[in-house]
Amino acid sequence: MAAHGTHFSRREAGNGILGRLLAVAVLAMGLCLRTHAADVPARVIYCPGWMRVSSTPEENFDALRTLFPGADVTTFSWEGDNLLFWKCRDQADQASHRLAGELLALSEAERSKTVLIGHSLGARIVIGALADLAQSGKTVGEAIVAAAAIPGDDPRISAAVQASRAPLVVVVNPDDPILKWFYYSFGEGLTMPLGINGVDCPGPHVRQLVMAPEDLHGAAVAAPPLQMAAMRQLCAHYVKFYIDFLAEQRANGYPATARNVVRQDIANVALPVVDGGVFWDTLWRLPSGWELQRHKLTGHCRILDPHGIRRAWGSEAAMRRSFAALATATRQGRRPVTEGYTNVELPVLDGEVFWTVLAQTASGWKLERHKLTGHCRILDPGAVRRAWGPELLMQRKFYEILAAESAR
Repeated sequence: MAAHGTHFSRREAGNGILGRLLAVAVLAMGLCLRTHAADVPARVIYCPGWMRVSSTPEENFDALRTLFPGADVTTFSWEGDNLLFWKCRDQADQASHRLAGELLALSEAERSKTVLIGHSLGARIVIGALADLAQSGKTVGEAIVAAAAIPGDDPRISAAVQASRAPLVVVVNPDDPILKWFYYSFGEGLTMPLGINGVDCPGPHVRQLVMAPEDLHGAAVAAPPLQMAAMRQLCAHYVKFYIDFLAEQRANGYPATARNVVRQDIANVALPVVDGGVFWDTLWRLPSGWELQRHKLTGHCRILDPHGIRRAWGSEAAMRRSFAALATATRQGRRPVTEGYTNVELPVLDGEVFWTVLAQTASGWKLERHKLTGHCRILDPGAVRRAWGPELLMQRKFYEILAAESAR
């Protein structure tokens, strides 16, 4: 009996240990499930830009639902469908306070599972709302601003960074024509927006994603060359391509953070300088060949890339700040996004008589060199010139296109 009793006690003890192990496993699974659920936002609030409040395409919502599966995607409505841009700009600032009020009315748990996404003037609303939240010491789970139509030196930006638990995602496109020319000229008194210049020195609380022209090469639509050129210019500001770019970045570990933008002061046309530097003093030169120069008579400054192309110009103070940021980015291994000379996307009409084809992709993209001048150009399958400039720079751009095509 004693032996039997001992055997029963050991079996009972074994069952007890097994039960405790099962309980721990179930508890761990529960914690993992809860942690995963916490990572999935319950609500995504999308703030559309100018003239897009009442006509947001359904494909934008589909893209956002794909980006945040399982989340409730809603649109923040505001008075943004007025043709007068400056009125909508002021309406956006007022709407930011209203959005902040709606967010403050949520519980802390609800705000922690809320993601804000803003495009163009909608990004201005998001930044303003985050700045209001920061004053109250409150946060949201995540915030993303793309093509932000707000001055790059607006003090609300630094405040907004503090109101997002995850790093504030800033999507920048230096070649966005709407921001670069329209907003700069009419939006805020000849001031470059955040969507062009980005933040000065991204830190751990800012994840800056810089779009490059090759990111839009796969977005070309089937249309005649002239229409395609026009559509691609519009696509550079089209929210759908910003969302698709963001989705690709999130899926691949944000590789675009390795890029840098040359911050602008005055809207620039990227063309090679032909003055020989006679009236210019070099203030700063990087080992990579970038130069900061000051004009001997006017005192204004310019930034030249290693190929002698002017990438930025303006006041000395602004260009010194831009060049200092460029030097810092270079030391950190972040390369500037440059495309060659300023390009007008039109089909070529020269019959390629004076051009030698250096390389061609399977889909029909071509890298060609001029037989007399030696400069190069990149043509798409529809014979539309997408870029032109020095040979070494065009070779690098072409092989980026080739790599992107091979990856698809």
